[in-house]
Amino acid sequence: MNYPTLWGAGSGWSDASNDAVSMTMAQLQELAAAMAQAQVARNDEIYKRQREMKDELDRCDDLSSMKKFAIISD
Repeated sequence: MNYPTLWGAGSGWSDASNDAVSMTMAQLQELAAAMAQAQVARNDEIYKRQREMKDELDRCDDLSSMKKFAIISD
């Protein structure tokens, strides 16, 4: 996965190998929008899993069932 590091307006970003990748301002804006959308999607996944876990915990009716509750992430 590449983690962009932006510097200077319109100058570019560096990839996972720290190689400079020149981009126009329009390309940087597209990249920023895509990154924001990916973050929103990931946050939604986390929120949904938290709600599922809360519902599962609500169904635990004693200490034994709570101890057996497993937190597993994909």
